[in-house]
Amino acid sequence: MPFTVPTLPPLTKRLLPLLLLVLALTLAGVLWVLHEQRRTQAVRLDALADAKAQQVAEWVRERRGGLRFLGGSPFQGELYRRGYERGDAGARAVMAARLAEWRRGANVDELLLLDAHGAVLWSSDPGAVPPAALPEGLTAEGAMRGPHPVGERVAVEFLVPLAGVPRAQAPVLLSRVWAERFLVPVLASWPADSPGGETRMAWRVDGGDGDGAGAIRILRAVRDGPAARAALLAATPESPAARVVEGREPPGQAFDGTDPLGRDYLVTGRPVAGTPWWLLTGVPQAEIRQNAVLPAVAVSFAGAMALLATGALGRLESKRRELATLERLRLSEQRLALAVEGAGLGLWDWDLRTGALAFNEHWPRMLGREPASMEPRYGTWESLVHPDDLEAARAAFQRHLRGQAPLFAIEYRQRHRDGHWVWLLTLGRVVERASDGRARRAVGVFLDISERRRIEDELAQYRQRLETMVAQRTAQLAEARERAEAANEAKSRFLANMSHEIRTPLNAVIGLSQLLSGMALPDKARGFVGHIALAGEQLLALTNDVLDLSRIESGELHLEAVPFEPAALLETVRAIVQAQAAAKGLTLHFEADPELPRELVGDPLRLRQVLINLLGNAVKFTPQGSVTLRVGVPRRDATGCLLCFDVIDTGIGIAPEAQERIFEAFTQADGSTTRRFGGTGLGLSIVRRLVHMMDGELVLDSAPGRGSTFSVRLRLRTPLVPG
Repeated sequence: MPFTVPTLPPLTKRLLPLLLLVLALTLAGVLWVLHEQRRTQAVRLDALADAKAQQVAEWVRERRGGLRFLGGSPFQGELYRRGYERGDAGARAVMAARLAEWRRGANVDELLLLDAHGAVLWSSDPGAVPPAALPEGLTAEGAMRGPHPVGERVAVEFLVPLAGVPRAQAPVLLSRVWAERFLVPVLASWPADSPGGETRMAWRVDGGDGDGAGAIRILRAVRDGPAARAALLAATPESPAARVVEGREPPGQAFDGTDPLGRDYLVTGRPVAGTPWWLLTGVPQAEIRQNAVLPAVAVSFAGAMALLATGALGRLESKRRELATLERLRLSEQRLALAVEGAGLGLWDWDLRTGALAFNEHWPRMLGREPASMEPRYGTWESLVHPDDLEAARAAFQRHLRGQAPLFAIEYRQRHRDGHWVWLLTLGRVVERASDGRARRAVGVFLDISERRRIEDELAQYRQRLETMVAQRTAQLAEARERAEAANEAKSRFLANMSHEIRTPLNAVIGLSQLLSGMALPDKARGFVGHIALAGEQLLALTNDVLDLSRIESGELHLEAVPFEPAALLETVRAIVQAQAAAKGLTLHFEADPELPRELVGDPLRLRQVLINLLGNAVKFTPQGSVTLRVGVPRRDATGCLLCFDVIDTGIGIAPEAQERIFEAFTQADGSTTRRFGGTGLGLSIVRRLVHMMDGELVLDSAPGRGSTFSVRLRLRTPLVPG
């Protein structure tokens, strides 16, 4: 039986093309709605990310600026030196009270004072967790770390060194803010019409938070009932966070991505200024598709209706445009009303032809009046202006009418209902002009600035008082400095004169002792003569030290710059110290770098004095073992070289708390040291000052029972070669 194609009924033949066209229009409508939904969401996500990034950046600037102000206070540094370096309990208590007061005012969760090694000296919370380590190279600008785990919570930390303390020993102020206080609420806030939308923060870890350098972390706000908590995630290589932080996606441009939890999102990212952070806003792709279903159905229905009634299509399109315009106007008016209500702005609309002045209720409320009691005329406004301000206000508006200013802006006073004057700021502009250029209509706003003016007046008064106090204090300090300088100069002259007066008879005593020692004397008398000679030499050395110290303090000690041979200088030092070491049974080692130049330019007398003092101290405080002088040349160039003199002993060592104190004049590690080993405590003070005068550096490394190493680093020139 031959095959025959069934024929369609006439009605089906007529409807089939129509159905196919409706299906095509439905598909096109779905695609178009999806495209519009994505475009709208992309703009919205970028605006949210930008607004939140600015909010977080401002928060970071406030936290950093407040802590830098606290750490840069010289008064805090002075309290630290008195309280922790000199053991003044009262200063520690004052510093603790000031730190606690600052923490409460700055609205941070924890404030810690750390020493240079990260140990906690003081904290606002006794249970505060100390940091695992301090960042290297911390400057006065401070540093920020985190968010990272601290105990069972997530925190952001701000660090700054305390001013007024040498950088190597400078303590560190650390303020800690829990992420739940600010970052989590910022991330958790989201428009109610997008239940699946989410903001996350991502950054590249620098290695100081516990992860390896280069790892990318994510901070989420996990909704837990009415509240939200912080959660840290590790970003996968292809996650949106990694793509944004690594620069694979441009800032502010939306893209598709899958988060570490496996969900597909439309995402955009914005950097947070002044931080390594990025804020990512995203909305699930499923939510975009879900929101497009109803509009797509509407588009399909509209397409079908358009096919059924071509004439109605134009009307529907016109109505749709009209409704869209009305909706935009409604939304614009709604946003404007919210902005005006939130800012408390008074709106005005002035018809310059009739003098009618329309205004909302905010302006009368600023003046304590009811809107119905104020006639909507320009004259009403003028009648309330302070007489001293009226001409300036008129002149400002006339400048704008003539085109000399883009805006009308004036600050003036108006009378309140109870009689006092209210400061207002009025901003406005002409929005309609006649064909001849004359203004017809102007609009603008009123803003109550009474509080701002009150604060400005108080600030001006405070600034004046502060300037007066500063001038008085400066005069007092200048007078005190002059008195101190005069007293110091008198002391230096006295010490210098006394030293000269004492050395003359001392030289006679030492000389006569030497002559007596060469005569035939009984053994007991010879011993007395030896004691006299030794005491005279010790007193002469003390006198020389006092004279050197006074000359350094008065600025009368000047360094020479003459050629000398380092090897010969070292041999002279060895010959002087060898006898002292041998008398105590110590081994004396001299180790010189083969690269030591044959000749240098400097002050050999003062360099020899530094080395003899350091070696003499090493011999004095070493009961047994050895003393070593190691001379190295770590760096050398065409103009000179850097020398490193290390004096190493196996002596009693110095406790950490006494290491800074021993460089002060007339000071030793403790009283027992003076009783056991003698001395005045001037040697190291002179050494340190001489090294600083030679633009060098003196470093001490010591511990009780381990011995000490004094390192002197100096840069000396090499002689110029003629020709």
